[in-house]
Amino acid sequence: MLACVGWFVAEFVHLPHPRLSNPVALDAAREIPRGLWATIIIGVSLVEILTFNKMLESDRRAGDLDFDPLKLDSPAMRLREVKHGRLAMLSILALVIQQSNNHKPTIGALLGF
Repeated sequence: MLACVGWFVAEFVHLPHPRLSNPVALDAAREIPRGLWATIIIGVSLVEILTFNKMLESDRRAGDLDFDPLKLDSPAMRLREVKHGRLAMLSILALVIQQSNNHKPTIGALLGF
């Protein structure tokens, strides 16, 4: 769900290097240096490796990693999370399709500039 928020934030917030300041997310991903991609992949892999044992527990629910600092877990909240997650996946797909078709920032394409 945060991917949609991040998609819009990336149009306005950039790293100081000019090579990393492209507001079009799909084009910006192609400009990331290979060394930075390696760092990203290693970081994600470490998270996956560290949580792998929790994935094999037979008594846990899917997606439950015992992280609920606000104590919001309930059947109703789980259903809302699934529904909002599905809507967010469709939304990010629409954003990707829009940018792959016209190679303009999303806000600029929506506002016509």
